[in-house]
Amino acid sequence: MAQAQAKADKEAAKQRALEDAAIAEAEAKKKGEEDKLAKLHDLIIAQREEQKARDQAIEAARAAEKAEADAKAAKDAAEKKKAAEDAGKLLAAAKKAREEAEAKAAEEAKAAKEAHEKALAEAAAAAEELKKAKEEAEKKAADEAKAKEEAEKKAAAAAAPAPEEKKPPIKFKDAVGRKFSFPWHICCTWKGMEELIKQAFLHVDVIGQHVHDGHYDLVGPDGEIILPQVWETMVQPDWTITMHMWPMEDPAPKSPPPPPPPPMPPLGDPWVGVDMPHRHPSKGKGRGDKVHKILGDPPMPKNRHRGGGVGFYTFA
Repeated sequence: MAQAQAKADKEAAKQRALEDAAIAEAEAKKKGEEDKLAKLHDLIIAQREEQKARDQAIEAARAAEKAEADAKAAKDAAEKKKAAEDAGKLLAAAKKAREEAEAKAAEEAKAAKEAHEKALAEAAAAAEELKKAKEEAEKKAADEAKAKEEAEKKAAAAAAPAPEEKKPPIKFKDAVGRKFSFPWHICCTWKGMEELIKQAFLHVDVIGQHVHDGHYDLVGPDGEIILPQVWETMVQPDWTITMHMWPMEDPAPKSPPPPPPPPMPPLGDPWVGVDMPHRHPSKGKGRGDKVHKILGDPPMPKNRHRGGGVGFYTFA
């Protein structure tokens, strides 16, 4: 009985534990859902607050714009009002001045009438004098402008650099003492100068080829050599250029005459018994070729004779 009771108690305890776990799980699940709902609620509240803040900012911006527009309209209205008042004051002043002028004119009309003809005559004379003076002044101004323009043209022409074709030529003295005048627009470049020098030495013996190869220096009026690389930046019109050849090497000595040919070998010479290549044309190159290259052609004996059209020499 005790065992059965213990087993029943154990099963009951186990059942209670399962129920407690289920209750705890349900409560945890409920709490999680409540937390989610709370967070969602907070998020909705925050979004509403944010939207409310945005709406308030928009309303504030609109109110500021309206206030600015109202202020601008009020300012414009005030300016227009002031302008109208100023215009009214000016109009009143003009009207008053006109009335005063008319009154004064009426008072002076009688005296002016008597002097009218005299004034007209004086005015006509003054107008004529003014017209004459104006014409003279205009003529003088035109003459001065023309003279100034001509002077400016002359000054510009004098200040303008002369064209390359009209600049003074280069005076050239070559290596054999000849003197030339080379046009500046040609010899102002190294290519043109070199071509003129080559043409000058085209038919000159001995040094013509050296000149063509560029074995020379060109010396300016100050005695300094002008290199081809700086020719165009250094040379000036009307300069005197002198040509100096480079030192030429002595010609190589003539080679001595070749030695006389060796004496005729006897009949027992090294070619006797040698297999000459032309005796066996069908066998190709052999030992005879090597000997022929080293010793040369065999000497011709005095008592040779030609075989009957065979084409080689026989020895007695």
